[in-house]
Amino acid sequence: MMEIMPGVGGDSYYQESVPGFANAAASKGYTPTTIQQFLNSNPVPANDIVHVEDGAWVNAENDWGHPQYINWLWPLYETTNYRFNPDGWTEDARNWAVITAAENYVIMAEDLDGNVDIVDVVTPNSGSSDAEKAWHFFLPSLTSGYMYYGKSLDMEVKQTIAGNNAIEFAQNEINNHTGVDNTPPSVFIPQRFPYNPGGKGFGPIYGYKEFQNSSDFHVWTFAYDVSGLQSVVLKYRTDNDGSNPLTDNENEVYIDGSGVSSWSSITMTQKAFPKDNVATDPEIDFFVLPAAIADLCYAEIKGLSNTLVDYYVEATDSKGNVFKTPIQHVYVGEYRSNDVVTLDVEPVSGNYTAAVTVSMDATTTATGANIAIYYTSDGTEPDSTSIEYSGDFKVGEDGNSVTLKAIAYDSEGNKSAIVTRSYSFGAIESFDIHFKNSSNWNDVYVYLYDKNANSALPGWSWPGVPMTQEGTTTWYKYIVNESVEVGIVFNNNSNGQQTDDLVRTTDGWYDYSNNTWYDQCPGDCPGGCDVPVLSISPAGGTYQNSVSVTLSATMVAQFTIQLMVVFLMRITLNTLELLSLLQQLQLRRLHVTIAAVLKF
Repeated sequence: MMEIMPGVGGDSYYQESVPGFANAAASKGYTPTTIQQFLNSNPVPANDIVHVEDGAWVNAENDWGHPQYINWLWPLYETTNYRFNPDGWTEDARNWAVITAAENYVIMAEDLDGNVDIVDVVTPNSGSSDAEKAWHFFLPSLTSGYMYYGKSLDMEVKQTIAGNNAIEFAQNEINNHTGVDNTPPSVFIPQRFPYNPGGKGFGPIYGYKEFQNSSDFHVWTFAYDVSGLQSVVLKYRTDNDGSNPLTDNENEVYIDGSGVSSWSSITMTQKAFPKDNVATDPEIDFFVLPAAIADLCYAEIKGLSNTLVDYYVEATDSKGNVFKTPIQHVYVGEYRSNDVVTLDVEPVSGNYTAAVTVSMDATTTATGANIAIYYTSDGTEPDSTSIEYSGDFKVGEDGNSVTLKAIAYDSEGNKSAIVTRSYSFGAIESFDIHFKNSSNWNDVYVYLYDKNANSALPGWSWPGVPMTQEGTTTWYKYIVNESVEVGIVFNNNSNGQQTDDLVRTTDGWYDYSNNTWYDQCPGDCPGGCDVPVLSISPAGGTYQNSVSVTLSATMVAQFTIQLMVVFLMRITLNTLELLSLLQQLQLRRLHVTIAAVLKF
């Protein structure tokens, strides 16, 4: 096994890091080598196929060979939904915008000069032209280390300094040819986000967590022209069979072919890219600002599924000069839209004293899409065959409770989450709420508020009122007697602990240990709240002699009643007599099952 050692880095990398991981690789059975030595030892046949992947060198920190070279160009995206963000900003992206603008000045100066000599570019002298000097000062802006080391020292302004020096000499040449411009715009190689549309995302951008990307994706770039931009257009087409064979070049050329569709065009949005430290990053010091910076240009390709896509950017300047970027390719996975449909239904769920008017409203992020809302009023799940919402309507005029469920669809096939609203009407009967003090609070309080209005009830203020302990158990009780539906917060008298905002409309037991409501007491209940288990021994039957009968009733409240009864021959113990005995023990609210009847 061989491990190929990349040939990049500085002194500490070669003198420290390389020996370290080379020795580690050797200890695992690998043979460390260089790329050239590997090729010398393993010659590639002339007719072999070589597959080359985009990507940086594998050991670049926080890049790890990423095909987008993210250590040199961190993309512009939202960290919550991983969508392209045109308002995003990074110092790397800014540097490429500066480089793109300076490049156009330098190329225009060369076009106007017409006789640039590479010798004078490398080593200019007093006789070198302004165009040659412009190239000489521009080329250092492309030094990889400036991007790689980012905000260290003054790395973030070196591109600006190089660009400004280049523009100064280029402008001298341009001024000597007033009104002449045969140079097309400069356009940065098109980027896309997400990089793997319709597929999985992973790595530093996603916090090393797998994420399902949308199949819709943005193409973005930087464009600049000394004479000004007239238009920037995104061109794209799909491949007819989903593959790009080596036997033809139809995917690599601008003309149409039998294996590809015709080009579609989308006008890209142009936006001035900020020169300043808009992120207010304290590590950045832009003590020199660029003389020119390119515009951010972007457009979205939407609605494709399981297809190979070719795309490029075409920019035209005010003089009619046209530049086309190299054609890029991406395979778009299964259709997954990143557009979002949002549905709102008013009023909120609750109890109301009179009928209410229901209104529904939906929005979508899909540009130009229409929206339709559908709903049910019987609690069933809605779909596009349900009642279509056409305007406000009333519910509750008959006083009956109603459960509405609604969903919204846009014309591009995106849909909202189902929104549920439950309405009841009329007076609310009083009910008991119980709280299990499983955390041993010193004080147990309850605070009630108007849930529908989200406001305080008359006479109520935080932290509410103390609850009543039920016997010696951990349960506390309060009787709710309000005319509106209430929100409930149990707390320990403002001493740092409380529940979330809760809702209850009937008797309920809330266990703080698992944050759960119960319709009946779940355990460790106060006396009289539980169902006893009655046992009779021996089992029922006919006996010749008198027997000793044991009655026991065990309750969850942890007490057991035992009765020793001796009956004389031919006396029958019936159900009524058993109940009488138990009632004498003052057991209230008992549901008794007679296990046996003894006869003699």
